[in-house]
Amino acid sequence: MEINSGQIIDEYKTHFKVYAGPGAGKTHWLAINIANIIKKSPCLSSTSRIACISYTNVAVEEMKKRLGKNIDNVDIMTIHSFLYNNIVKQYAFLLKDADRSQLIDIKNMDGHKEHILNHALYHEWLKDYGFGWVYATDKKMDKKVQSYVKDAQWIKSPAGDWSIISSSYLPIPKKLKDNLYDYKRKYWKMGRIHHDDVLYISDIILSTYPNLYNFLSAKYRYLFIDEFQDTNPVQTKIVEELAKKKTYVGVIGDLEQSIFSFQGACPEQFRSFSLRGQNEYTLSYNRRSTDNIILFLNKIRKDGIQQNFFRNIPGDKVSIYVGDTNSSIKKIVKQYGNSDITYMAWKNSDVLKIKNILSGNSSDVWGEFEVVDSDRYYFMKNIVISYIYAKKGDLTTALNTIKESIRKKVRLPWRKKGDVDITNIEQNAIALTILKFLLNNQELITTGSLYDVYNTLADNISAKFHGEIMLQKITSGSPREYSTKFPFKSLIDTVDMPNEIRPIRTIHKAKSDEFKICAVLLNDAHIMEKLLNSSIIDEECRIYYVACSRSMDKLIIIIPSLSGVVIGELNKIGVEIIY
Repeated sequence: MEINSGQIIDEYKTHFKVYAGPGAGKTHWLAINIANIIKKSPCLSSTSRIACISYTNVAVEEMKKRLGKNIDNVDIMTIHSFLYNNIVKQYAFLLKDADRSQLIDIKNMDGHKEHILNHALYHEWLKDYGFGWVYATDKKMDKKVQSYVKDAQWIKSPAGDWSIISSSYLPIPKKLKDNLYDYKRKYWKMGRIHHDDVLYISDIILSTYPNLYNFLSAKYRYLFIDEFQDTNPVQTKIVEELAKKKTYVGVIGDLEQSIFSFQGACPEQFRSFSLRGQNEYTLSYNRRSTDNIILFLNKIRKDGIQQNFFRNIPGDKVSIYVGDTNSSIKKIVKQYGNSDITYMAWKNSDVLKIKNILSGNSSDVWGEFEVVDSDRYYFMKNIVISYIYAKKGDLTTALNTIKESIRKKVRLPWRKKGDVDITNIEQNAIALTILKFLLNNQELITTGSLYDVYNTLADNISAKFHGEIMLQKITSGSPREYSTKFPFKSLIDTVDMPNEIRPIRTIHKAKSDEFKICAVLLNDAHIMEKLLNSSIIDEECRIYYVACSRSMDKLIIIIPSLSGVVIGELNKIGVEIIY
């Protein structure tokens, strides 16, 4: 059944599935239908709630804005936050280690965070398996092992068995590969849960104690999931189990926007999802883009669905810049300026390339930093990220990001008299001191070197805490040579953020967002041929479809070259080609 984004469905005891392409108005549709359920549904009580799940923090914040005063009745969060808050946080105490001790230190659990390598735990793990020498004497192998463990992720086989496997193919000792679980376990024993752990731990708890589904269903009478095409089989199973209880489930998705196969998602998950009595709807209009952009998107879409114009504004032609990336970006900047364009690329290396072109950098600033000064690398990465959040006005996230870099166990680059732990009060005070420093030293941050900014911050902390707590200054050797060479601003320009809020990002981090002008990098000439060939259906095509569909008013594509046949096909839909 085809519906529009302003249509309310007066069904309160029925599951539903909605097919919605990019810019279809699904967030608006979901918001008004949630408001209607809160107002009219006989299934809600004073103690029950509605869960609204989305895949990205960007989408979560947008839904919170749309719901307005109705937000008190709804828990809006990512799937990982939903599982952490309702399963991991509540029931982690049930999990026991082989010696019957707590598998996870629940007293020190404090949310789920990005995996930032803890050098003390990492070194301890190496020593447990006879490789402690790697940390001290073999820097090349140490870097490989660090990359390997940072890329480790949980995988569940079709038979239901979990394993932890790294997406890195770097050669490291087999004994370390086979014991990644013990590496993770060390973090859990300190109460540290990484994002990737949440799904694994939730599944173990729910599989062992399936009656917990009853409690979860009693709390959430409605469960709505946006971007359902990005769920994996484990998440889908949890949804299906809740639907078997007393929870009414609604899922919204788009087969053409399934781009998280590395996390176990695939289009078939959404295509085949079916619950008893489920209603199905389609939102067919594109409210986001101009007509010319929609014509191009319809041309590269593979599932036969053609979106309709909503704005009815022809807009600028889609522009394709042909040639090397450097010269194309310079032409784009000359034509459109440098402030209103959002650049997107698939791979982090291409994002870094764009950042370097726009900022004038020619080096891998962060890669060099990690090699020459790993002790300060992780601390300063959090400081730079927190500065970006602070500049955007998000002081809460900025402060929390700083706090993540200040561990209770004192280690480099920190020093504390007596070598005792840093207390919670001290941690908060240090974080506030750093945040004030970042906000009050704009000139130093934008013009000074890493050496100048870091050592001035160290002096500031030493003075604030009267030498009791100190940030060890950079004084000599490779760290000094590196830190004096690079402007601090080059770190700001090129840092990779966990939730990117700047106008240069990977396509995956741009998901669920929209921008006035988008420039999409296709680094292979054959990609456009694949996009235009309706018989080729793969994730690469879907990834670039997602990128192009972020654009509201102007779509720019950067590509090395185009064949004559491709140029002919593009001319048919009015695409502008610039050399």
